Amino acid sequence: MHQQYRQKIESKLEAFTAHGLHDLSRAVLMNRVDTKYLINKETLSSLLDELHSYCSVLEIDGHKISQYENTYYSIPQFLVLDSKIEDF
Repeated sequence: MHQQYRQKIESKLEAFTAHGLHDLSRAVLMNRVDTKYLINKETLSSLLDELHSYCSVLEIDGHKISQYENTYYSIPQFLVLDSKIEDF
């Protein structure tokens, strides 16, 4: 993430209530479905402006932005992921 854009997002995240890892012990996480969205920077900026009243942000060691890695499984030709990227 470019530094200037990262600073803009960090600034917007300051409006969100933070929660820590210790708060997750109260959450039911063992049986869940994650939905991920691929959005452009402008859409993210607008969403953050709207969502701060309804959502909280995980904060770890004073940081509300962190690296995240995931493994996506698809058919061998990666058609599922490729089709979503083309729509973006």
